[in-house]
Amino acid sequence: MTTFKDAIDAEIITNHLNIDEFGETVTYKPIVGSIFDIKVIFDDAYEGVDTESGQVINTRQPKIIARTADFSTEPAQGDIVDRDGTEYKVRKHLPDGAGISEILLHEKN
Repeated sequence: MTTFKDAIDAEIITNHLNIDEFGETVTYKPIVGSIFDIKVIFDDAYEGVDTESGQVINTRQPKIIARTADFSTEPAQGDIVDRDGTEYKVRKHLPDGAGISEILLHEKN
């Protein structure tokens, strides 16, 4: 029997966070385990600059959003995400408990 929570989680994953439609494929390189491709929604870093003072007024670090079940290994700090030749290190894995993972990144130097 499907619970109400399961039905809501499925609705969010299927209709509101449609990774298949809005996502892109990246290569995930875990510290432990095999390299694999995964479909994610990539959210680039952003900096807004005040044109008068030159001060940064807004900044976000890049992140990916993916289905937790699509990872073949548990995401961990230090794993690498390769997006078209640009590599990012995983800073933090934030699973939401409903089947979606948010992975905070920083560009690898």
